[in-house]
Amino acid sequence: MCTKDWYGIFSTALHKECFTQGEIQQIYKIEMEARTFFDFGGIVPDFLILQNIERDSKKIRYYWDSRSSEAMCPFCGMMSNKECKDYFDKPLQDIPQGGLAVYHVVRRKKYFCENLNCPHTRFVERLDGFGEETARKTIRFKKYCVERALENGCKPAEDALKRDGALVSNDSIARYLKVESAKQIESNLKRNDVRVLAIDDINLRKGDKSTGCTVLIDEETHRVLLIIRGT
Repeated sequence: MCTKDWYGIFSTALHKECFTQGEIQQIYKIEMEARTFFDFGGIVPDFLILQNIERDSKKIRYYWDSRSSEAMCPFCGMMSNKECKDYFDKPLQDIPQGGLAVYHVVRRKKYFCENLNCPHTRFVERLDGFGEETARKTIRFKKYCVERALENGCKPAEDALKRDGALVSNDSIARYLKVESAKQIESNLKRNDVRVLAIDDINLRKGDKSTGCTVLIDEETHRVLLIIRGT
């Protein structure tokens, strides 16, 4: 599988035009900043710097380095500017492009927690709004999967996403859908404007009475308010 990288192609082309190595580095830096702004502005955290892009017949990989000078400990909430000497690399799958799977390979910094009472002496900086700590997909990719599933179902969504180049299973899409549904129901439960309450029985698996549930719905807006196991 032939892999091409952006820096290699870019620097080779400029060498042929008689640019010096220093000039190439400066132009390349500007090029990466411009691509970040136009392709991922408002999506990727500001403290990440795009270093390179690789592409083969199935995937595009964007390589990012952290330029942060401080980070908040996720365990105690204290800010720290004491960097460790090692890093943590993590790939996150994003929305596919041009029939190819897209991955962000993010090199994040590790910090020492300065709170003496915190049980964790070190932590890895987080990517809030971009990807959860234990996730292998970006937040927006998960939402994209949910949107596709709401249109046609999880299995058709899987097939459509794979045709687009993404690597995801219908089981994963179903998990994303359940998480988003739970958040929506939690939000609906906080509403205080429900005037007409509708109650119904459903089976989560068709024909299987053991999966029966009671569903409470806002009759006027058709929002699901609560799902209770049992009928």
